[in-house]
Amino acid sequence: MAPRLSNPGEAIPYISDYELIRRIGQGAYGEVWLSRNVTGSFVALKLMRRSSFEHDRPFERELEGIRRFEPISRSDPSQLSIFPFPPLYGPT
Repeated sequence: MAPRLSNPGEAIPYISDYELIRRIGQGAYGEVWLSRNVTGSFVALKLMRRSSFEHDRPFERELEGIRRFEPISRSDPSQLSIFPFPPLYGPT
């Protein structure tokens, strides 16, 4: 299945070890993609692009919030587990 893009000319992000299937959400701080990892499990990936932010502070604040919530997300079964990746600083 080809990824669904809101803009047909838009490039599909590449994240190693993941197949991005379709974008399932988008907001002020990034996009969420339905993806499949190397084991075949479906996961949601949140992609934040530094280039989408005018200033460093909002980007760093969102990233810090994700990092702080990461251990909580895996300690409570009612929460979706979060596994942070290095941020994307390039043109992607």
